[in-house]
Amino acid sequence: MYAERNGHGRMYDIGKTLFVSDLDGTLLAPDGRLSAYTLETLDRLVAGGVRLAFATARSYVTAMKVVGDAPGGLPMILHNGAFIQKKDGSFVLKNLFGREDAEYLRGVLDRYGIPAIVYTLDGADEYFSYLPDRITPEERAFIDSRGIDPRNRPAASDDELWSGDAFYIACIGDAGRLSAAAAEISARRGVTVLNHPDYYTGDMWLELLPEGASKASAMKKLAELLGCERTVVFGDAENDLDMFRAADERYAVANAVPEVVSAADGVIGANGEDGVARFLRGALGI
Repeated sequence: MYAERNGHGRMYDIGKTLFVSDLDGTLLAPDGRLSAYTLETLDRLVAGGVRLAFATARSYVTAMKVVGDAPGGLPMILHNGAFIQKKDGSFVLKNLFGREDAEYLRGVLDRYGIPAIVYTLDGADEYFSYLPDRITPEERAFIDSRGIDPRNRPAASDDELWSGDAFYIACIGDAGRLSAAAAEISARRGVTVLNHPDYYTGDMWLELLPEGASKASAMKKLAELLGCERTVVFGDAENDLDMFRAADERYAVANAVPEVVSAADGVIGANGEDGVARFLRGALGI
């Protein structure tokens, strides 16, 4: 099945094209929710056989809080590419740190005086751990914002903090320290590094993932598994840039940061205007 695209005049093979959208700042409205218009659009697209996926820095738990009402078959690229999971919680892809890489990161962060929130996998269960007496005010605010969360597992010691099968490490706080650590870690193979401000709070984040774990690599793997030959992506922030570079087509929402706009093939409506949903309806005639 083919649908005529936008002003570029390209035709999409719906069964062979994977459309991937970032969530916060892109598909979600400014209030952090899917609008009624976007939800209706997703229902129409899935019913029409369109291949769709979400790509987000969120975990499974926090992603489900905002996309739980979306059609059930949509896969989610989570933790900026560490996992691909279905809405039923089953895993399509897992990326874990090797012990050597985890110990290296532990040493670098300790040397810079940067406390970490370490996400680990225990079987199928995900947890995040930290040392309560060492975390930054920004990290405390982030943890408190999770509310009552069964994944919250404070550690009693540094050894306990780093003892599990880690897949994602988050540090929030002083921009100078985080930037310096990011530069050093980026020079070493084995780790994916993201250093950027948070969309909602403006707090500076350093995110560390296993080598090869990224929105881009997860998108490529998902396209392969679904038998898709073309990828079209939507984003707004720096952590979408690797996905933009790897995609066949890329579109920035009007509220995107300048770097994302520069990397895009075109600019669509802002997230507060249902930009992604309106683009897809117009492009696919659904």
